[in-house]
Amino acid sequence: MLPRPSAVIGSAFAGVAALSLAGCSSLSATAGPSRPPATSAGAFSGPWADEFADALGRTTSPKQRAILADGVVSSAEYAEAHADVTACLADSGYSISYRDGGGFDVQRTTGSTPDSESERLNSRVEACEREYDTDISFLYETTTRNPDNVDTRPAVVGCLVRERLVPSGYTVRDFDADNRDFSFPFDQFDPRGEACLTDPWGFWASSSS
Repeated sequence: MLPRPSAVIGSAFAGVAALSLAGCSSLSATAGPSRPPATSAGAFSGPWADEFADALGRTTSPKQRAILADGVVSSAEYAEAHADVTACLADSGYSISYRDGGGFDVQRTTGSTPDSESERLNSRVEACEREYDTDISFLYETTTRNPDNVDTRPAVVGCLVRERLVPSGYTVRDFDADNRDFSFPFDQFDPRGEACLTDPWGFWASSSS
């Protein structure tokens, strides 16, 4: 099974899943947006206008353009994009399992996926996502977790302190220093830490309940 790393919140939003399926990414939150800003937000408005304009300008997929045109990705459209990618990969003999918090795992429909097949698998995933989910998941997950597109670092730090994963005097500056080389003073696989890093306000958890 080849895992896809999950998207992770930053200020605006920090991590988006890389196209490589070779392994898991580390969790992080940073002060800058993960997408280059669009030159013009055009008809879009709101905190994520530039990101929607950028996504619309990047995709040539009619289906994705229709979803992006109103500047909102609904939960139904998010699920539809996942269903389309699932069907697309199934045609090539692969199955995909989406994780609740973002990211996914892909494997052959029958048997395990050898390392030698990773290049072909990457190519198929990229092709299916290019057609159905270039930015749909990214935009749905980020706008749900951080609807106002603000710096999440203070909220992340507050969450880590509340969960007693860091000392009470832990600051955003401390967080930035730890984040540079992912040297956080807690286990990166601790679900509490992952929740703080990816969903500090709990909006994603609330939307999924």
